[in-house]
Amino acid sequence: MTWTACLWEKRTLITRSRAWPLLEPLVLQSLSWGMRHDPWQLRSSRIRNATYLNAGCGQKPRPGFVNLDYTWRPGVDLVWDLGWRLPFADRSLRGIYTEHCLEHLPLAVATEHVLPEFHRVLSAGGRVRLIVPDGGLYLQLYAESRHREGVFFPILTRNWSPR
Repeated sequence: MTWTACLWEKRTLITRSRAWPLLEPLVLQSLSWGMRHDPWQLRSSRIRNATYLNAGCGQKPRPGFVNLDYTWRPGVDLVWDLGWRLPFADRSLRGIYTEHCLEHLPLAVATEHVLPEFHRVLSAGGRVRLIVPDGGLYLQLYAESRHREGVFFPILTRNWSPR
């Protein structure tokens, strides 16, 4: 049994403590930081033999996928920062699924790093399923911005141009 599984089994004793509501966010952040920087998680056969990735799974891990998230929760196989190089070989994955994750990343990180990383690890004929809020609006604005200056992208901290 892994130490995280053992800790999860002891959660009832831990969470009944009166101090738990104050400590929970700090404990979760510390545990997640430690796991993100732990090279042993990459030795898992589940990660080494991955064929499908659920990037940014949050509290909804999917069976049959390597479930990746920035914060550890039960069901998360790989605690990782999407701003880093993905720990998969080139063209090794048959599919990548991400739902309501990319909109939480800075636009430059999502477009200049994460999407190219997805492309790198995806095998020929592989599939990516990206679910973001109102993706059609952003795709339409992106297409418009290719032909005219000053297209405004809502919710961005600065006006962005693909040029």
